[in-house]
Amino acid sequence: HNGYTKEECLVYKDIISGNVLHSMKSLVAATHKLSITLESKENRSIAVKINQFDQEALLNIQKIYTEDLGDDLAKLWQDKGIQEAYGQRSNFQLLDSTE
Repeated sequence: HNGYTKEECLVYKDIISGNVLHSMKSLVAATHKLSITLESKENRSIAVKINQFDQEALLNIQKIYTEDLGDDLAKLWQDKGIQEAYGQRSNFQLLDSTE
């Protein structure tokens, strides 16, 4: 655990998971703002699902963050449209730890 207790790791897990979801929501919003199209229909559907999570969901990340959600976020991160938006991150607000 690199010097952290199991309990500390679990606390950080929720923080990191929330940051990942928050960052992807920002990237999805940026694709709309910058008129960038996501590659596949599947990724566009995932983006719609990600966009529906509200602030309450982010505050209760442990209730919504599943392996499937993690897989969906990974698929979106690989999308050329998301990568293009990330490349233009100076045009919108994004957490420093996004990459």
